[in-house]
Amino acid sequence: MQLPSEMDSPLDRRAQTIDILTAEIERKNRTIKAWRIKYDELEEKTELLQDEVKELKVDMKEINKQNSEILRLIGRIEGAMNK
Repeated sequence: MQLPSEMDSPLDRRAQTIDILTAEIERKNRTIKAWRIKYDELEEKTELLQDEVKELKVDMKEINKQNSEILRLIGRIEGAMNK
């Protein structure tokens, strides 16, 4: 392949430059497509993780509620034992 500066006519040089630029654009488009696919995969995983975090927060609130009830009962038992 000749470099654009080694070609005979200006039109040949322009055509070669256009071919080079077209190939570069196609390569970049493939890269962007791969990034979009990866982004979509990560977006799905992020949504799943956010859902799991929400469930864990609900579970933690329930555990805290149960712990409070247990501590209240222990306090009542200790109070009854001290009488």
